[in-house]
Amino acid sequence: MQKHVMIILTEYCNLNCSYCFEHFKSTRHISYERAKEILDKELADDSYNSYIIEFFGGEPFIEFKLMQQLYEYIESKEKDVTYFVTTNGTLVHGEIQHWLYERRNKFVCSLSVDGNRNMHNINRDGSFDSIDLDFFARTWPEQTVKMTISRETLPFLCDGIKIIVGKGLQPKISFAQGIIWEYENLKILENELEQVIDYYIANPELRPSDLLNKNLMLVDFHENKKWCGMGGQLIAYDTEGKQYPCQAFSPSSLGDRVAKEYVNKTEKDFAFEYTESIQCSKCAIEQLCPNCYGANVQMTGDYMQRNMSLCELQKLIVLASAKYQFKKILMKNKHTDDDAIIMRSIKRLQSI
Repeated sequence: MQKHVMIILTEYCNLNCSYCFEHFKSTRHISYERAKEILDKELADDSYNSYIIEFFGGEPFIEFKLMQQLYEYIESKEKDVTYFVTTNGTLVHGEIQHWLYERRNKFVCSLSVDGNRNMHNINRDGSFDSIDLDFFARTWPEQTVKMTISRETLPFLCDGIKIIVGKGLQPKISFAQGIIWEYENLKILENELEQVIDYYIANPELRPSDLLNKNLMLVDFHENKKWCGMGGQLIAYDTEGKQYPCQAFSPSSLGDRVAKEYVNKTEKDFAFEYTESIQCSKCAIEQLCPNCYGANVQMTGDYMQRNMSLCELQKLIVLASAKYQFKKILMKNKHTDDDAIIMRSIKRLQSI
């Protein structure tokens, strides 16, 4: 089994992104000694045979020297460890690039790029030209980049995908949490999704966007299970060394007052079941609809109550995925049993 340990190196970030879920950023950072204590505890857990150590922020490369120290300390433990960093990419130049490239087989950077230059600059403080996209494409050619869509950048969704793909990167698309999506956004999304479908149909050699690659076999499948590993195989530590189910429950996301309710909480402290008042429980696409429990707390105060303004957007995305996969099946000379299951799911989706 593999354990995922997130360590928030700093709550400070050099950008102020429009949709950021960390509403309580500060200048706090973790000390080497405190981080070392966390690592000693986690790496001594023999119930896991491998680990992901993720350095998080804020912007973690602000604490690059600390990251280097912790990396050397972890390596001295001779454990099976993969390293992960979530970054805005603006500081990854010069010495940092050289250091990462030498460790590219163990160190993976999760980069955020929100589409074309205009889209990215609207969302992320005009920082597009500060990112060396060629370095990321060259160093981790199979790694996806996070492309977050806001209401302001939604009209450019398809063009943003084309730009990212053209740079040799694979976009993983999400829609901004913590905001209310309006009815007027739906027609824009519907039009953009049609263009995305046409783009990938016309370029079959490309790996399709995650928007179009939904597992339609999960339509009408209902099971009380977690969407992610939070509080179980995934845990997070803040700059004070306190443990949370994931970083979305930490003080930089929820504030000190709310976050203290989740200190040392694990998956055993949560009931991952919908109440009868939550309509998701009977929705045909419930298992295909992304769910962030920390974002739910921010928006609704209840980790199981989703931001329902995302509901119609997710339905349009699943329907677009169904349309794309239907076209791909029709293009085949020979069909499989899985194709038949997908076709039945597509028929069921006509009623949502």
